[in-house]
Amino acid sequence: MKTIAFINQKGGVGKTTCSVEIASRFAAKGKSVLCVDADPQANMTFVYGLNPDSVKLTLKDVFDGKAEIQKAILKTAEGVDLVPDNIFMADADRAYFGVNSFRMLKKALSSVANQYDYCIIDSPPNLGILNLNVLVATDYVIIPVNANALSLQGLKALSETIREVRESENKKIAVLGILLTRYNPRTNMAKEALPALEMKAAKDLDTKVFQTKIRQSIAIEDAQASRHSSLQGRKSLISRDYDQLADEIISYLE
Repeated sequence: MKTIAFINQKGGVGKTTCSVEIASRFAAKGKSVLCVDADPQANMTFVYGLNPDSVKLTLKDVFDGKAEIQKAILKTAEGVDLVPDNIFMADADRAYFGVNSFRMLKKALSSVANQYDYCIIDSPPNLGILNLNVLVATDYVIIPVNANALSLQGLKALSETIREVRESENKKIAVLGILLTRYNPRTNMAKEALPALEMKAAKDLDTKVFQTKIRQSIAIEDAQASRHSSLQGRKSLISRDYDQLADEIISYLE
């Protein structure tokens, strides 16, 4: 099982959207896919049509040792399996501490690794214990960023955290690329942000900016309001962006 985490401590950059859109496309290509909602906001759980407040078992139950991860996995209408989450995970930084606190997700996923081709993880907008668990457990990191000058802020802290995890816990972790979201090539802001991000990607993260850029579109918001990925609705330009991104990711990994 190849594990891919969409991660950025900055909120509003499209982590959940990217996670859902790519996971659903992998499933549509015949891959067996496990999704892990590691964000207490539980947006991934919601988009996949589940009620975060009423699911019986969540990632928190797995971390608390109340259930094996297999028991928490739910089927979704889009052909992916999901470990849901909800707001009760919001106290994770206070609830989980100690030597093995950042290895919980890795341990849980190891028990189902032979059942899936891919695991896609949606991570929370911070660098706390949940994201440490994500980084220790994942093989590849994709960093979504908005195409503006502010997108550079915070990447240095993230790159340092990834480096520390690589040196101490997960030597194989690789940054697959930086993904530009809400991209409009006609704006000066986007034109100025792209070369700076490309330089930062190469210098600080030893990676690249994906060739695929995700444009801004209300089609994704409409799909999420209807609680499904853009694959399930009317074909749109941004849906084609995610088609292209899925192909690009698979070309790198396979």
